[in-house]
Amino acid sequence: RFIPTCSSFFSVRPQVKLLGPTGLSRREGDLLNLTCIINAAIPEPQVSWYKNGAPLEGEKGRNIILAKLSDDDEGLYMCEAKNIGGVAYGIVNVTIDGKAIY
Repeated sequence: RFIPTCSSFFSVRPQVKLLGPTGLSRREGDLLNLTCIINAAIPEPQVSWYKNGAPLEGEKGRNIILAKLSDDDEGLYMCEAKNIGGVAYGIVNVTIDGKAIY
């Protein structure tokens, strides 16, 4: 006997904001915390991090910490949140030696 079923599934594209110090200077040796704030994402998105377009291997959480900053840490950092509903990005430019971080 056939019993009809009804199921529904919907998805919501993530909304992303990348939090990090804005307008503050960072010097070599400082610690920097970058947080990917994700809102309204259904289902839970997969998070990936990139620096200057290259994946940051092993960084899959919503937060990364750059300890003991050096010139090598300068660059464009991006968090990507992706689910079946779409993809969203948050970007921050990190500069070292007393320059502002935007």
